[in-house]
Amino acid sequence: MEITVKRRTWLLGLLNSLRLEFNGEKIGNIHFFQNKTIEIPEKEGRLKYVQILDHNDEIHVKDGDIIIIKETLLSKIANIVFIVSLLYFLFVINYRPQRESDLYVQLGEATLPIFLIILLMVGLSSFFFNSHKLVVEDKTDRSNQS
Repeated sequence: MEITVKRRTWLLGLLNSLRLEFNGEKIGNIHFFQNKTIEIPEKEGRLKYVQILDHNDEIHVKDGDIIIIKETLLSKIANIVFIVSLLYFLFVINYRPQRESDLYVQLGEATLPIFLIILLMVGLSSFFFNSHKLVVEDKTDRSNQS
């Protein structure tokens, strides 16, 4: 008996793996954009992912299911905020106008605290919500695609 697990996460999911548990027992880890076929000891049960500093999601699975690990809306927003802030800081560090205008100085001073506040809010909210969700792939969609 086996299930297939596919992880489809963005940039922030690159560095950390998710531990998978079936009926409370560890059955393996899955990494960034990996497809993995995993043996399960029973015909059906509860599959759960476990990640440090995150609420865990679980789903009922049975033999032959294909499970996709997707990111939640909050996690997608966190990815976008991270990429935008990274690009902003790279731009600010490398951009040196010939003559700094008052507007540039005021914008530069105002945007740094705003970005830091947004990053802090997204980071704190991630402690209270799931960053990933488990979804069973619809078998009728797979047969239509073939």
